[in-house]
Amino acid sequence: LLCHMQVGGEAPPLLALIDGGSFFSGFARFSPDGSRLAYACAPRRFAGHSAALELRVLEWPAAAEARTLLTSTPSTDWTGWCGFHDEFASLRWVGSDTLALVSLSRGVMETMLVHAGSGERVSIRPPAHTGSVKLLASCAVAGADTCLLAVQCSSLTSPPTLWACRLDPGALRGCAREADDWCLLADTRRARPP
Repeated sequence: LLCHMQVGGEAPPLLALIDGGSFFSGFARFSPDGSRLAYACAPRRFAGHSAALELRVLEWPAAAEARTLLTSTPSTDWTGWCGFHDEFASLRWVGSDTLALVSLSRGVMETMLVHAGSGERVSIRPPAHTGSVKLLASCAVAGADTCLLAVQCSSLTSPPTLWACRLDPGALRGCAREADDWCLLADTRRARPP
């Protein structure tokens, strides 16, 4: 359950349920300016260890219903935000209007950026990489509208490589797709055995 505890003055704390109609709500993250709360949600009961969850965003303080940015319903181009604990825990804000997350999709990990207003999503990956792309870390660059992401890339036929990406999180169009936005940090394919 996702709850908000209001504390102040002499009165006892007041606990308010934020998303009471769902089977599960969690992994809540505030936007950098504190004006929005993003979280994972399962509107219906699920029994499996792996799940498909929704991504919801709520204006803060909670004054209205949350908006669903990513549904848990598969379509021809969307399998849902799928995974286990680590994929859902990857949720993070990488700008005032952009979220980054990891999802399992068709047997590989995908790192995606999602616009908090429109729900537009973009899969990001280094040039010429076809396997899994797992988000490891992100940080904003002070004084600039830029974010740095660190991802691990791997596949069944290739050992892991570590990449960094520079992007403007406010501009989802074509972001992190240009070759000069990516830098290879470590390539274990060239490492010699001990």
